[in-house]
Amino acid sequence: MLCQLGQNHGIGFDPAYNPKKIEHSSNKLINIIPEYYSELYKDISADFICSRHVLEHISDPVRFLSIIREAIGDKNETVVFFEVPNALYTIKDHGIWDIIYEHCSYFSCRSLANAFRKAGFKPINTSIGFGNQSLRIEAVPQTCDNQDTIKSDEINLLSWVENFSNFYKTKVEFWKETLSKLGQRVVIWGAGSKGVSFLNSLAVETDVIEYIVDINPRKWGFYIPGTGQKVIKPEFLKEYKPNLVLVMNPVYKDEIKTMIQDLGIDPKILFV
Repeated sequence: MLCQLGQNHGIGFDPAYNPKKIEHSSNKLINIIPEYYSELYKDISADFICSRHVLEHISDPVRFLSIIREAIGDKNETVVFFEVPNALYTIKDHGIWDIIYEHCSYFSCRSLANAFRKAGFKPINTSIGFGNQSLRIEAVPQTCDNQDTIKSDEINLLSWVENFSNFYKTKVEFWKETLSKLGQRVVIWGAGSKGVSFLNSLAVETDVIEYIVDINPRKWGFYIPGTGQKVIKPEFLKEYKPNLVLVMNPVYKDEIKTMIQDLGIDPKILFV
């Protein structure tokens, strides 16, 4: 979209990229390198660097950001934009289904800004979006050494962290008890990380919940790791006729309600 809307040339890095599975309407504008970004590619320059939901997967985020800063060099007009999960959504709002083993780091606005400062950037804007679930940061290269990192964080962060274990256990126990009372023909909507975490945290067996819905056709016919629920396409619900649909991400509530209505079924909907 960035390339199409601005007639830009884009370079992407993704070791999972398979050109046979993806069709681009703007192939000439995009060059995707099926590798991890590293020092090997620091000679590639850019006017804008965008990274969404990658930094939290990297074991040494400041080192990774430093590689990017080194690649930018003295091109001080370059803007970087990163998006990561919001740690306060997990800790403060008890979004515990976002805790997955692939996430090495969790950031608040200030800790994310500090990471960029340590790597040689000057944060110019941080914001929260996607129903408080994501953090965004815009930054530019810092032209001089900057040691002014922020040591304190949001004023109540320590108390939220101290109470998190109890909140976690309480929420897990609540949903275990709730599932034991829901009866038959219950499905989950959302076979992403939230759905996987929910099912495995609660150790939900397939005789309790047999199916999980997802709109991604690449997931259809496969199974949730650990608990074994089969991933189905939404149209299957017309045949299955569930009594209850548990929606993993309330951000999509209107979209999911509309899709369920269009299927001609009327199950009860709960947002997990």
